[in-house]
Amino acid sequence: LSIYDEMGVDIVSIANNHAYDYGKDAFLDTLKYLKEYDIPYVGGGKNRKEATSPYYFIVNGYKIAFIGATRAEKYILTPEATKNSSGVFRAYDPSLLIKTIKKVKKNSDFVILLIHWGREDSHMLEDVQLTTGKKYIDAGADLIVGSHAHVLQGMEFYDGKLIAHNMGDFIFNRENKDTGILNVTIDNNGNMSYKFIPCRQKNFKTTKLTGKGWNRVINNMRDYSINTIFDEDGSFYMEK
Repeated sequence: LSIYDEMGVDIVSIANNHAYDYGKDAFLDTLKYLKEYDIPYVGGGKNRKEATSPYYFIVNGYKIAFIGATRAEKYILTPEATKNSSGVFRAYDPSLLIKTIKKVKKNSDFVILLIHWGREDSHMLEDVQLTTGKKYIDAGADLIVGSHAHVLQGMEFYDGKLIAHNMGDFIFNRENKDTGILNVTIDNNGNMSYKFIPCRQKNFKTTKLTGKGWNRVINNMRDYSINTIFDEDGSFYMEK
């Protein structure tokens, strides 16, 4: 886990469909070692209270809350955290996540939702992403960042807030594929601005793209996205 510290990882979400691949003991070991290396986590825990709890950062006077949740399995196998048992924060029924966002928003300046969702290996969005994402923003989420699809999906704005539907695989096995970095900046007035930095994973290494590669991925993101304008430098914003 020391490599996470070297990379500058400040927080992780353990809300995903592989968190229990090696059973309860291995899952609890994951929590143990994350704590040992002082890496905050959201989206799972030894019980429901821990799994649904946010993690807060105070940055330049802003209180920023992170929440993690998952709804990524066709056949639901990963255990859901309960009052007395470990597991992940499930969101197949969005009601608990909506309730949690509303509660967290009351004492936060910004709420960021990290959600595991979407169809694997598809740039197309599922209906549930288009519907529940908006519900989460209505509940108080200021930014939604998705994972699970293994490929890039589009950006969408709703009520002025960004839903980054899927960021693809930044570092993942031997596959060669496009990926990227989402850069979100909050200014002194509390306004968010966004930039997408195209990257390529190849031969177990991820590098920033330039030239034709950069332009190709930016053009793809234009095709994947909804109501979003991309500038050549990767900056993007809501279509007026």
